[in-house]
Amino acid sequence: MKNLLLLLIFAGILVFNSSCTKDEEECVCVEIYAPVCGDDGIVYSNNCFAECAGVSYTSGMCPIEIDAKILDLGSPSLDGCGWVVQFEVNGVLKDHRADSLPSNFQQNDLDVKIEYIETIEESVCGLIEMIPIIELVSIEIL
Repeated sequence: MKNLLLLLIFAGILVFNSSCTKDEEECVCVEIYAPVCGDDGIVYSNNCFAECAGVSYTSGMCPIEIDAKILDLGSPSLDGCGWVVQFEVNGVLKDHRADSLPSNFQQNDLDVKIEYIETIEESVCGLIEMIPIIELVSIEIL
């Protein structure tokens, strides 16, 4: 009975795989998360997926360009957030901590255009709020 079940599963896999195109069969990638940025602006889970898509890539996440506002939300030593970069994410204004905000951009209510890379890190803002940390690639005053 056990062998019959294994045979049925194997036959099902063969039938399922027979519907794949030749390109799909040649592109079998290991599910290891090591993101790369394709020259098409898409983040791929790893270089294998980018190669299967036929794109050139660079290591890491893709930079994102957006208009933003620099805000001073008070001294972190007094339960503030310090300097944050505020911009829309899915239609909602969100605060972000820049990994390195140059001092000449530390002006409250300053409109800027930034290019940034998302990270998986977060920073404490105030007593309990956590905000995402972004890696600034470039920044300019609007």
